[in-house]
Amino acid sequence: MVWAEELDTVTGLYHSNARWYDPTLGRFLTEDPARDGDNWYAYAGNNPLTHTDPTGLDVQNPGRDQLPGPQAPAVQQQVVVPQVVTPPAPAGALTQNDPALAAIGNMAASGCDLRSCQMVAEADTGQALTAIEIAASVTALQANHAVESNMTVNNPDTVIGDAFTRLGHAGTTATVNWGGNGMPNATLIRGTTPNGNPHYRYGDTGGNVLWDPFAPPIGGTVTTLVLPVYIHRPNAGGN
Repeated sequence: MVWAEELDTVTGLYHSNARWYDPTLGRFLTEDPARDGDNWYAYAGNNPLTHTDPTGLDVQNPGRDQLPGPQAPAVQQQVVVPQVVTPPAPAGALTQNDPALAAIGNMAASGCDLRSCQMVAEADTGQALTAIEIAASVTALQANHAVESNMTVNNPDTVIGDAFTRLGHAGTTATVNWGGNGMPNATLIRGTTPNGNPHYRYGDTGGNVLWDPFAPPIGGTVTTLVLPVYIHRPNAGGN
C-alpha cells in the first residue's frame, strides 16, 4: 500500500486529510464523515490491493479510473492474510454493574475500562474471574496506582497481566497499543455514550465489539478510539 499522506512518527498513524489511519489495524480510527458504504471504519472498502482512499472520504479505483479501454486479463495472485480469531467472553463473566461487585467502590459507575482490560485475559483463557478475584485485583492494582480509586485505568498492561496471573497463567502478559508484531489478539474500544460519558468495551481484531462490560449493553455508544492488544506468552515470542 502506498501512502502520500503524512506519517506521524510518534503515534505511527497516517493522516489521511479527513481521518487518521492505523496501519497496524488496517482501518481508520474514526468513522467516515461521509458515512459512505456499510463499514465507516474500513480503508478503501476493505480492498486496499486495487482501491485507495487518499482523502479518507472517497474510495477510488485507480485501475478503473486511469486506464480506460480493454484490459488484459488480470493475473490472479493469492494473498495470504494472517488470521487472528479473538475469543468471546466466557460464560459467567461479571459485568461492572453485577450485584456481586457492588461492594467495590465506583465499579458500577466507572468500571468499564478495568473490566474490559480483564476480559482480555478471561476470554483468552476461557475462564471468568470471580467476584472475590476481581475485588482482590482492584485492591492490588490501586495499591500500585495501576488503577485509581475512581476506577480510571493508568496502566492497562498491568491490569491484564494481573488477570492472567489470577487465572493461573502467570508469565502471560499483554501490551496495549504497543509491542505488537502483526495482527493484534484483541482490541479495547473506547466510545462515547448518548449521555456523553466515556465507555470502554472488549473487541476483536477488527474493532468490532464482542462484550460490553455493562448490562444491558449501552446502546448508541459511538466508537471514538480502537486500541490494539497484543498477548505475549512465555517462550512464544509474542502474539
